[in-house]
Amino acid sequence: MSTSPLLAISGYLFSKFMAEFARRNRVHTQLQAVSAEEVIGAMRTVVSFGAEDHESKRYNHKLKDSEGAGKTNGLFSGLSIGFTMLIMFCTYGLAFWYGAKLCGEGKALPSDILIAFFNILIGSFAIGHAALIFKVWQRAAVLLSVFLKPSTGNLK
Repeated sequence: MSTSPLLAISGYLFSKFMAEFARRNRVHTQLQAVSAEEVIGAMRTVVSFGAEDHESKRYNHKLKDSEGAGKTNGLFSGLSIGFTMLIMFCTYGLAFWYGAKLCGEGKALPSDILIAFFNILIGSFAIGHAALIFKVWQRAAVLLSVFLKPSTGNLK
């Protein structure tokens, strides 16, 4: 139980980072698509003004931005997963040490220790991921209240 808050926090941070970086990746991809669509749509104009090199450099610049976002995404994903695994393996060690101590003293059965161990571990992860779900529910409730709001105008 003592590591449950750490597991919940690591699960929350991992989910939050993944959601934020997915959003950033979408933005970069949309910018690249807009740039490519502009050039392809006006191909005759680009060629007539000899701006192929300029447009190529502009698109490459957008690709560099996306590459930087991808590297940052990978870094934070790795750190989040690493922190989560560190906490999880420390929990394993603590739980099995204390469980072995209780078994040695005859206060608990090995099956009871494993059941408690996995319940705490899975519950902690669920609590960490539930925080993001509550955030989505809150947004949905706000949107629903907007759509279900009774109209105040007269239709006469």
